Amino acid sequence: MKKYKVSCIIPIYNVEYYIEECIDSVVNQTIFEDVEVILINDGTPDNSIELCQPYLDKYDNIQLFNYENGGLSKARNRGVTHAHGEYIAFLDSDDILAENAYELMYNNAKEYDCDLVCGYVLRFNDDKTYTSKIHKIAFDGNYYGVTYKDIPHVEYDTTSWNKLFRRSFYLENNFAFPEGILYEDIAVSSKAHVLAKKMSFMSDDVVYYWRSRPGSITRNRLDEDNFPQRVVAIKVALDFLEASNHKYDDYLEKFLTKTFDFDLIIFVNLFSVGDKVFRNNIVNYLHDIIGKHKEVIRNDLKTVNKIKYRLIYDNKQTELINYLNHITKINKIRKRNKRILRSLKSPKRLKKYAIKLIKRISYRFFQLLPINNKKIFFESDWGGSYKCNPRAIYEYIIDNNLDYICAWSFKDKHTPIKGHAKKVRRYSIGYYYNLATAKYFINNVNWPNGAKKRDGQFEIETFHGTFLKKMGFDVASEVDTPNKYNGLKKRVSRYDCGIAQGKYMSTKIKEAFLLPNLEILETGYPRNDVLFQEHDINKLKEKYNLPLDKKLILYAPTFRNKVSFNIKMDLDRLRKEVGNEYIILFRLHYMIKDNVDFEEYYPFIQDVSDIKNLEELMLISDALITDYSSIMFDYSILNKPMLFYIYDLPYYSSIRGIYFDIEKECPGPIIKKEEEVYIAIKDLFKNSVNYNDKYQEFKNKFVTFEEGNACQKVIERLQQEK
Repeated sequence: MKKYKVSCIIPIYNVEYYIEECIDSVVNQTIFEDVEVILINDGTPDNSIELCQPYLDKYDNIQLFNYENGGLSKARNRGVTHAHGEYIAFLDSDDILAENAYELMYNNAKEYDCDLVCGYVLRFNDDKTYTSKIHKIAFDGNYYGVTYKDIPHVEYDTTSWNKLFRRSFYLENNFAFPEGILYEDIAVSSKAHVLAKKMSFMSDDVVYYWRSRPGSITRNRLDEDNFPQRVVAIKVALDFLEASNHKYDDYLEKFLTKTFDFDLIIFVNLFSVGDKVFRNNIVNYLHDIIGKHKEVIRNDLKTVNKIKYRLIYDNKQTELINYLNHITKINKIRKRNKRILRSLKSPKRLKKYAIKLIKRISYRFFQLLPINNKKIFFESDWGGSYKCNPRAIYEYIIDNNLDYICAWSFKDKHTPIKGHAKKVRRYSIGYYYNLATAKYFINNVNWPNGAKKRDGQFEIETFHGTFLKKMGFDVASEVDTPNKYNGLKKRVSRYDCGIAQGKYMSTKIKEAFLLPNLEILETGYPRNDVLFQEHDINKLKEKYNLPLDKKLILYAPTFRNKVSFNIKMDLDRLRKEVGNEYIILFRLHYMIKDNVDFEEYYPFIQDVSDIKNLEELMLISDALITDYSSIMFDYSILNKPMLFYIYDLPYYSSIRGIYFDIEKECPGPIIKKEEEVYIAIKDLFKNSVNYNDKYQEFKNKFVTFEEGNACQKVIERLQQEK
């Protein structure tokens, strides 16, 4: 058997969207021929293993071992039993390695005869690469061939996957990840630090890129099980350190300080925004730990954290919430004062601060002025567009010569609109004047946190569409700090009415935004009124230079939080298969539309991403292809065929979470594999009759309020406030 330098263990579970990028980062290692790759199938239900097969066929040093699902720790432990390399490395299947990671770490291990080598880490998501806070603290210099006593912040290096473990060292000391808990790395890393006879910390070279996912364990801190699991993992590490007969007391003291000041305080600081279960978990799980280590808390922690732990120990929950809110206010004042001081040192910053101050003072002055009972202030997409429900309501007012004064907020004041409404630049003096003096506010997102609603003002939240993906307080990563939580709470507390297109949405609005008593206008969406009206479809097609003799299929995929978009279609094959009968209208999200070029496929494929009026595209199209976009609800009003191409369902549901089983609810063919999409498009019209019953069930659940008179009903509600 070949002697490998490194055995790389990769557990696999529900990572079909990431696994190829992960394995590619191993294949591209500068010493790949000396790396044994051990893939552990942890009973994954998705297509991850299919995506691994080409690598298994091509490379002899990549092996796959299949097991029933046992969790990440068990998968890693199983992987170790198959490892033969001189050193062992762990790689999470949604992360990636730097190209020379294993060469750098292995060479260092050999040069300094190390049991353990630890390398620097960066975080990344689909948009950027950025600092990992915990690794920035741990890696404050290069330390080669030393013990933990020589590394100032060794205790902060708690991850297992940025390391090489000498295999003999790993086996002789019976290392194993504790099974059945989260944060299992803490126990292994702390034990390795103190047992390694020699170790290295490599701070100059990035070896590992740690993916940030909104749905990941580390992001969802408010989840019921998250905090208890963190405590259990810490206790496993403490049990080992405390059983050493004081041999590692120097490390233990630093570990405890880090635990209280970093690991646990993250959760404590969320106490005021967590629910009752979360708060009780904090009190119950920390009571004994605090009592046992009062001396560390008293001597080594910041005063502000000492007080927090004391209040937890005494179970003074109300006092802790008040104290946390007080600290938040103090921190805001400090940040503001720092900004002022920086501004005083820079003429450019001073000017910027002065302008902000003028706007703030002006806004307060404007709030002393009378409210104009005829004025409506509109905004769509944070001032980025003139569309959606706010536009439909506004144009109804214009078309019917209703006696209102209208103003619009735009990032670009030159945005063309119908009628003669006053246009103001977002965050300008005029913007704050309208925020202070308008009677009515209509928006499909939110006004800023700093907006202060006056007595007598009335806000209607129209929303973008019916919720498929999770929203509001249901998105843990959107409310996982007090600032985020309080900001959202402030914004939604201003709502007087929400608009829904069905009973399902009425319920979801109240649940997602914690507004059980919010008034819901059960009107349907104003933008959809046009879908109930008579239209000359041929004229609309001519307006967009589209042929009259071919069927038009609108493809409108949702945004995936990526700067680019993989179409997941062979456009040449698509043209060959359906080009004689169909035209495909591609409508991509504005953030990715410029990254895809369809020019060589014209006129078969036509890019309609820049067409503002989505409703007209819906009217002229004969069918829709989509995935998770809320267009599905609006489009169902037209009773036209729909096809759902959801090739990345596990990924999409993991990054945001979705409210219902899309495969059971959607009224059309569900396609997950690219090779099936071409046949499904050809058969879409022929098979649409098979979905008639499901289509009607879908409409009955989601669009029951749509009657084509939503704008009228919204205006009638406004008139009740006069």
